[in-house]
Amino acid sequence: MKWTSEQLKAINLTDLNITVSASAGAGKTAVLVQRLMKRIINDRVSVDQIVALTFTEAAAAEMKNRLLQALSKAYLDNPDDEYLKTQITLLPSAKISTIHSFCLSILKDYYYVLQIDPQSLNNILDEPTIAKVKNDAFDYVIANYDSEVIQDTLYTLTSSAMNFDSLKDMVLSLSETSFSKPNPNGWLDDSIIIYDTYSSLDKLPESFLEIFWAYNQNIYNQIKKLAYQLDRLIDSLKEQANTELQKTWISEVISYLKILETAISNQNYHDYKATIENIAKLKNRTISKQEDYQAVREQYFKVLNDAVVMLYDEKTLLDDLAHNKELAKNIVDITKMYNFQYESYIKAENGITFDDMEILTYRLLTLNNNEIAKTLQSEIKDILIDEFQDTNILQNEIIELVGRKDNIFRVGDVKQSIYRFRGAKPSLMQGLIEMGNTDNHQTIFLSNNFRSKNDIVNFNNHIFSHIMNLDTFNSSYSKQDFVTTGTIDQNKDSLAVQLHLINTQQEAYEDFDEDYNLNNNQFKAEYIANQIVTLYNEDQDKKWNKYTVLVEAHKSKDFLRDAFDRANIPYFIAMPDGFYDSFGVSIVHAYLKLILDPNDKIALTAILVNLYGFTDNQIATHFLTYKDMFKVADSLDKSILRQIHTFHNNQNTLHLTDIINHIFEINNFYETKISNQSRTNLDLFYESALNYQKDKSGIYGFLLEIELMKQEKTSEASSISSEDNVVNVMTVHGSKGLQFDTVFMWSKSSNKSINSQSNYVINGDLGLALKTTYLPKRIIKDNLANFLIRFLEKKEDLEEEMRKLYVALTRAQNRMYIIDTFKQDKEKQYLDFDYSHIYNGIGYTGWINAIHQNHPTKTLIVNMEKSFEYQILPKKQQIIASVNKLAPSESLVKPIGYIWPIRPLDLSKEEKGFEVGSTIHNAIEKLPNTQWTREMIKKVSPNINDYYIDKLITLNSNPFFIKLNQETVHKEFPFISYLEEQYQRGIIDYLVETKDNVYIVDFKTDTVENDSELIERYQDQLNFYKQAIKPQFKDRTIELYLYSTHLDKFILIK
Repeated sequence: MKWTSEQLKAINLTDLNITVSASAGAGKTAVLVQRLMKRIINDRVSVDQIVALTFTEAAAAEMKNRLLQALSKAYLDNPDDEYLKTQITLLPSAKISTIHSFCLSILKDYYYVLQIDPQSLNNILDEPTIAKVKNDAFDYVIANYDSEVIQDTLYTLTSSAMNFDSLKDMVLSLSETSFSKPNPNGWLDDSIIIYDTYSSLDKLPESFLEIFWAYNQNIYNQIKKLAYQLDRLIDSLKEQANTELQKTWISEVISYLKILETAISNQNYHDYKATIENIAKLKNRTISKQEDYQAVREQYFKVLNDAVVMLYDEKTLLDDLAHNKELAKNIVDITKMYNFQYESYIKAENGITFDDMEILTYRLLTLNNNEIAKTLQSEIKDILIDEFQDTNILQNEIIELVGRKDNIFRVGDVKQSIYRFRGAKPSLMQGLIEMGNTDNHQTIFLSNNFRSKNDIVNFNNHIFSHIMNLDTFNSSYSKQDFVTTGTIDQNKDSLAVQLHLINTQQEAYEDFDEDYNLNNNQFKAEYIANQIVTLYNEDQDKKWNKYTVLVEAHKSKDFLRDAFDRANIPYFIAMPDGFYDSFGVSIVHAYLKLILDPNDKIALTAILVNLYGFTDNQIATHFLTYKDMFKVADSLDKSILRQIHTFHNNQNTLHLTDIINHIFEINNFYETKISNQSRTNLDLFYESALNYQKDKSGIYGFLLEIELMKQEKTSEASSISSEDNVVNVMTVHGSKGLQFDTVFMWSKSSNKSINSQSNYVINGDLGLALKTTYLPKRIIKDNLANFLIRFLEKKEDLEEEMRKLYVALTRAQNRMYIIDTFKQDKEKQYLDFDYSHIYNGIGYTGWINAIHQNHPTKTLIVNMEKSFEYQILPKKQQIIASVNKLAPSESLVKPIGYIWPIRPLDLSKEEKGFEVGSTIHNAIEKLPNTQWTREMIKKVSPNINDYYIDKLITLNSNPFFIKLNQETVHKEFPFISYLEEQYQRGIIDYLVETKDNVYIVDFKTDTVENDSELIERYQDQLNFYKQAIKPQFKDRTIELYLYSTHLDKFILIK
């Protein structure tokens, strides 16, 4: 690769701290990796003297892999170089990891200093455990804190002394924010200092005064801009209408601007308040039939209203703040108690959380005058941080504690910081950039884009030089952020970005069924599907994975999934929080809830419709007759409730997976009623049940675990991945760091503030925002702290919105489409693009439109789509392997399309077949490919009985098995195969490779009379395995075998 002069400088410069600011597509990670290689191979800085921190484990693994390749190549060229050989051996344990892994490694080295149980560091607690700990800690606080204070706090917050939800939410949020700070309790104290008693506004904390006058400055800027804009419009209309009164009014407004400016400059609240009040009192009139004038005038009065909303006298402002002092102190004290109890419960679990890793490491490094930090400083020669813009305050403190003034290399892009919800502080990197070059620090800008075509690059330069350079916001798009293409090829066949606005008038679409009424989201989804089909048909290189759809929210994925299904488009859509709400899982979940509580009418209705197939009309008709849902169910099918009550009465003795198997079998639900995605979700759900019943029993506990998991949001399972030949749909966050040939961005016309409805707000810098409540009449007032914190939160949210848009619009290599809807006959007109377009809820589409109308560019084409002709691809028949039902002993993971083991329930049978099969498979997987002893088997499978130990010894003594174990053996061999537009996934028990052959062995514990019975049962399954792996082993002969533990023999499948 040919490096630019800027990249070479970033790779080679040493002996000072370096910040590399790299716009999207500039190759920042490649630069970091090259620098890492150069430092190790050329400069001879040993791997164990370097710390390289990445944002994800996948990125760390990729970095290690690339470094291994470079080291291996260097060693092959210099086989006598012992240093290179040593580096290769050190690489697996190198500190190339996420910040959490790095912190954990420090804790494991120095656990004794903090008196931490070293075993706890190997037990990273899962989300359900953490959720339970949080609930238990809060319950402890409620039970042990002063009950009168709790009741008063609840009553002030919610008007109910029994509604704990609001307080719990607030305490847990405060706790989470506090643990992201170096001193949690210190931050909690500082978070409420605004509610102390102050004698005057100028005595308020400096952080609040700064934002207070910044807000007032913003009001002044908007009033001034709009006033002069109105003045120009009035002058232009004087020949069309009598504008004398309007001219007098706006001239008076302008005359007050200098006074207002002086008041803000001197931070004189008395003069500022008086001037705004005088401006508001001025009489004015509109001008009829002048839409432009009316629109600007409306905007002017909206700004003026924002100015007067908190324009109380100084004493009232201070009194409203002080009124919250006791309430805020109680909330903080409750949170401190919660924090203590939470940490105690975590310690009792003998485990560690990801938050613990950071806060404990910080405590360790700052002990005894930073003694351990100084030790690490002497050991670490280089620290490299990728994606530094997403670092939080605590992480940065840790980095600076172990680093020096000459060895920290940070690379990132402030414009791509989109993890504010995780505590990311882009201001950390922005501060370093603004610091510029000093004796100890240098900033390097990478000014080339190697990803996108020229039109896309220039479009983004144009758009974001307007969006990110508005007054009031801290974002910026400086001259160093303007990038140019890095290669000649990027200038060839360059296409303008396209903004498609779709008409949402239903009557314009003849292709849609009359009863298929689309909302805006459905229109967007159907249009995107249509465009992808059109491009796919036109493109010579027909690959679905060329097309990627970026959405802001996961809820948009449901609309796209439906549209893609209608158009027969293959796709990959991961739903991170939809697992328990997905179709198949939600129905099984409802059935289990009904077993637990046979009076659950909602669950009963769900299974009647979705599991038993009764229509809404059928249920409604019967309900009119019986007036009771349970009588309705009985009239439709008497066996339904009978089976539910049988399960209910035996729920504590039945295996959970037996019940789930029964549900799968109802009306062939698993086999025929659900999609591949739903089937894969059910596979994961079944596995959850299987793991649960290993050491627990009962439906109640399982459903309780589900509720905890739902709180923590569990991803949907998937049988395919983004690497396959399918259209990818992902969130903007998920697309970070990636690039795609053709991108469709799901745009939006409005942008709602996420904090507008909450009764509190927490800001990591200013603290806790609470409204003031005067009892007993419950007069609820806004106060200055609440107002300013919400203003700051909204401003920071909007700055992140700008950065999210930047990430979305910089992913495309060749084609970029922005998709939204419109209802008007013509495109909305914008007189200008300014702060109000961002702050007043206009979405991405409005931003882009306003800029393009006032500052047009050839790099954008706007298409007003009045209608579109709906296209559907021909649906290819999906081939799913025809497989007989598995016997009870079969293991869980099987190919998609594979039919689940359904067996009649045996309430008296103690030892379940699937347990035997699972035990045998687990033992074979863990045992070595050598001779086994009874002790060895017991060690890997403590619960196995003597009968099956004998069976395993017999297997291990089989001559054919001994022969196989002398070759290359793959246990639990996973595969995924694409057959006729259908993805197949599975795991093969035992796969053995030789030079000429491949042997597949499937171990069976079924009780059978002879070989034929097993062959008949599993021949299709093994033939499917053969078909699936054939492309991978196309030059070798594949032989198929069953091994029966009951018959003690290998059986060849011909």
